[in-house]
Amino acid sequence: MRTTLVFVPAILFAALLAGCTSPGKSFDFVDLTFSGAPSVTSTATPPVALPAPSTTSPAIITFVLFNTAHEALTNIAFRVFRDDPATAPIASGTVASVAGQSHAPVAVTIDPNTDSGALGLHTYFMVIDPDNLIREMDETNNTASVAVAFADLDLVLAAPTVAPAVVTTATAIQMTVTVTNVDTSLKGLTASGVVVQVLDTSVTPAVVVASGTMPDIAATLSASLVLTVPATTVGTHVYSVVIDPQNVVVEGTKANNQATVPVTVQPVAPG
Repeated sequence: MRTTLVFVPAILFAALLAGCTSPGKSFDFVDLTFSGAPSVTSTATPPVALPAPSTTSPAIITFVLFNTAHEALTNIAFRVFRDDPATAPIASGTVASVAGQSHAPVAVTIDPNTDSGALGLHTYFMVIDPDNLIREMDETNNTASVAVAFADLDLVLAAPTVAPAVVTTATAIQMTVTVTNVDTSLKGLTASGVVVQVLDTSVTPAVVVASGTMPDIAATLSASLVLTVPATTVGTHVYSVVIDPQNVVVEGTKANNQATVPVTVQPVAPG
């Protein structure tokens, strides 16, 4: 058996290599991906730590592209999506060129003042080369995502009130919970489905003894809910009232979502 060796001139090999990195052509050593996790910064002064909520200051998401090939890649398209890459993009563009073995940052600004859809907690996706014009050895690493939260309102829990004045094991506690919707976004948003929990912290671990859902709370207004808390054990109980315990509502602060209420339960008087 004879083996025939074919030598390809270096200049021809280089030309073939360069051609294979062009959009629409295949070259197994080309891979376009992201370098690290996207970063999120706030334009507030002083800066607000993100992804903690920032109400009025736009956020800048920086995605860093990485070209693993030795040759430059040009005209790299990208699209940015909110929550679902299958929906219409909220931004798109083209990176003119990324040199071989190099990084290229792409900054995207999210402004809740002009984009009401940004309010709340959302995940933003960037997809590079969404139409697969650049043939790569791995097409599965062309998406990166990051969560960004913009507070759309602030729920403020007032000090709960308790009735009757004297609580015995023969009566139940009627606890009134009042919550104010501070419309921090100034967009007239209504708070709906806000959950309230009452926990008895005098036992370990604390147990939920009552819960309910607030009525809708219009912007800048308050609403109240009366919860019935059983009074079955004599002694002093410290109840912790918490609104939005699962952090469903994105707020500027959660510090005003909890209050404690001490209640002394007395035995039933004989006779």
